[in-house]
Amino acid sequence: MLRYAALATGLFLAVASCSSTGTAPDQKIADELWAQIQGFDAWGHFEGKEGIRRGDGSHGKFIQTQINDIAAADQDVLPPGSILVKSNYRRTGQAEPDSFVVMQRRTGYDPRHYDWFYATYSPSGKIMQAGVTDSCVNCHRAAGDGDYVFYND
Repeated sequence: MLRYAALATGLFLAVASCSSTGTAPDQKIADELWAQIQGFDAWGHFEGKEGIRRGDGSHGKFIQTQINDIAAADQDVLPPGSILVKSNYRRTGQAEPDSFVVMQRRTGYDPRHYDWFYATYSPSGKIMQAGVTDSCVNCHRAAGDGDYVFYND
């Protein structure tokens, strides 16, 4: 069991280290988004999805997801301006997450993929991944309701 946990952690870190930090415009959006999400730990959450929960492996063994007021106001539709912040942990009781994955719905950003901008950050805010990334899009297209979000299905 420990061997599988080590393998999963290694795979996660390898994927994160090889990920694209995006184009210069994507990096600018990601920098602005990092500033915008400061204090997100006081934000709300999807109904019934509060607190640290067991993850699915793609983000971390344990995750906690916060949503901004725009997303909280319409959790079924998640209108433009919605921001979802997922804190990723390898184990319970960690003081700091290993990374943060953020989705922001930006009108006209990527209509083919429901206008979601994706970014992954280190705990210090270093951009690890930004923009329309294959790994994010390929996973999220499996979400029901055709909105690329699993939590409101």
